[in-house]
Amino acid sequence: MRRILDYAGMFPPAKLALADALENFQEYQHHEHAGYLSRFVIPVGQVPDLPCSTPFPLTVLVKPAEINASLQELKADSIEVPWDEHSLNLLYNSFPGKIFIELDWRKPYEAQMAILSKNAPRFGVKLRTGGVTPESIPPSKAIAEFLLSAAQHKLPLKATAGLHVPVPNDDPEMGARMHGFLNFFCAGFLAYRGRGDREAITNVLEDFSYEDFSFGEHSMRCGSFEFSKQEIEQLRSRWLLSFGSCSFLEPIEHLKNHGLI
Repeated sequence: MRRILDYAGMFPPAKLALADALENFQEYQHHEHAGYLSRFVIPVGQVPDLPCSTPFPLTVLVKPAEINASLQELKADSIEVPWDEHSLNLLYNSFPGKIFIELDWRKPYEAQMAILSKNAPRFGVKLRTGGVTPESIPPSKAIAEFLLSAAQHKLPLKATAGLHVPVPNDDPEMGARMHGFLNFFCAGFLAYRGRGDREAITNVLEDFSYEDFSFGEHSMRCGSFEFSKQEIEQLRSRWLLSFGSCSFLEPIEHLKNHGLI
């Protein structure tokens, strides 16, 4: 779980003002599970509103029209940009850090990943795993295909949206079933280790619940699959980097309530 959660408090459904989101982020630095906290997510247009000496890592959302030489001065760990083939070269030369390209799960992305893989690991991929409407939630098969393709092309990745709960869950307000972050990461472990086909990975994404996960001192179990601590550290540090959430506390509360931490 080290640095797994990018805090996106400014985005739906929380939609906090920058000052409130910053105050939360600074408070979370002292939480007992502060080690889970990674970057602060912010749109590039609001970066100038940050305090002059921001002492924590940022990941900055950039639209294709906002790509320019000024990104070279951006003090951020990473940027996240929607796919736009015409701006890739400019993007590569405009920002020196890690660049996550958000791909649309509704469209084929094999060719896009092949292009991005030529500049991996500078370029990674980002998948939107949820949203505020049922139509924004990708089916498990689409996520499985995304994970398998990213693994094949050796691209680091992050996810965002809809992963507040560790396992799949029904959201009564939205009237839809949401994905779980434990399922997403374990499915990714299978894909990057070459230990599961689309059917097996889809099964992990859809059907595994709390009783299918357990954590020991030297390994974790995901159904009948087991991953050593060393494997997990390698997979997390190189490939399955983080997920964005507008809540830092909710994922942790669910893990605590089910005895997983």
